[in-house]
Amino acid sequence: GKAVQTVTPASGSVTNAMIVDGTIAESKLASGVNTITMADQWRITVNTSNSSGEDITSNWERSDSTAYGKIGTGMTESSGIFSFPETGIYLVMVQAVVQVRTGAASAIRVHLKATTNNSTYTEVSSGETSGDTNSSSSASFNALIDVTDTSNVKIKLNTDVNNGTDCRLLADTDRTRTGITFIRLGDT
Repeated sequence: GKAVQTVTPASGSVTNAMIVDGTIAESKLASGVNTITMADQWRITVNTSNSSGEDITSNWERSDSTAYGKIGTGMTESSGIFSFPETGIYLVMVQAVVQVRTGAASAIRVHLKATTNNSTYTEVSSGETSGDTNSSSSASFNALIDVTDTSNVKIKLNTDVNNGTDCRLLADTDRTRTGITFIRLGDT
């Protein structure tokens, strides 16, 4: 016969241990609490040719390997230029597998270039690998990109072959050999 009462906990008395896992919606988080809202991965599907100083403009695909997963809408790509789906700070990770086909010891550099005005691109990170005829090696590198304007901040990859040697980036349609991973870490 007692009336049901609502008990309001004292301010500051609810601890993390008292909250059931998975019960708080992202919309209820305090301003400034960052969650990953976008993760995506792209790769080239055809080996590149011996092209020094050229952008990688074709044969890009979103990863579709077994167990691949992405978060959010993901990146968009047009002629090798990648556009971001929303503003924020992004971790951009590049992986490149290189094969030296003929010639003396050689090096190939892969450059990650960014623009903030949708026009002028500047190198922000690069990887280099070298080898002798018929050798393969890999390079990986990354950069943090502050996307303040999705219309103007974009990235692309560019290659630079040393000594004119016949080198190429290796590719595949079933696994990522040369590719880019994008993760939005938080707000700008």
